[in-house]
Amino acid sequence: MKTKDLYFKYPRSERYAIESVNLDFKDKKITGVMGENGSGKTTLLRLLARFIEPTEGKIEFGDQEIGFSPEDPELGFFEKDVESEIGFYPKNRGLDQEKMTKKVLEQLDISHLKEKLPFILSSGQQRLVSLASVLSGDPDVIILDEPTHSLHKKGEEKIGEVLKKINKTIIFSTHSSEFALDYADEIIVMHEGKVLAEGKPRKILKDKDLLEKAGIRMPEIIRWAKERSLQTIPKDMNEALKIAKERGELD
Repeated sequence: MKTKDLYFKYPRSERYAIESVNLDFKDKKITGVMGENGSGKTTLLRLLARFIEPTEGKIEFGDQEIGFSPEDPELGFFEKDVESEIGFYPKNRGLDQEKMTKKVLEQLDISHLKEKLPFILSSGQQRLVSLASVLSGDPDVIILDEPTHSLHKKGEEKIGEVLKKINKTIIFSTHSSEFALDYADEIIVMHEGKVLAEGKPRKILKDKDLLEKAGIRMPEIIRWAKERSLQTIPKDMNEALKIAKERGELD
């Protein structure tokens, strides 16, 4: 999927929400789109999901099937129970509804919710059901707007682990620099509707000036490494603790 000279302006708006955006999303890679509120990241995702049309420029989709999960999961719910909600997409695509529904219920560990009404679930549970409703249709491209919003750490890890295993082109927006660092292959930083930077998470998320301009918090493990002038960022906190012990920082 590619964008070429992409512009978008909302009706009655004085300025472009998306301006001169040229991106090439890598096949079967996970791309995180970051930026503060109003940076244009949600508008970009809505354009990629074909919910709105560009004011100028174009998006090359090919023949890819695209699945989308909104920031507010309730916006996508309309079935009587979780099982029916998840089963709608594969049924609509002519897939094995029972098989695909069972698969994603188990993937996200939410089989115990299948008979419940989606609207009465907690916000974290709704987030998982919304993701399951997209995965069940087996789309080529999965677009997720703030997939970890309202989730605790365990829920974030569950989603991240699933995304890493499914071997799809995945594009998500997030305010969580830790989630982007742990699970994205590439990061796009948006600011005032433009692409401010793009590249590998461990390179982008250690650039203090860039992050300050974009309103993004530096991941704690990168901050920890920079404070110690380490050339290599630990892969996780267990490795960081091992380094700290070797440096005599722990009793």
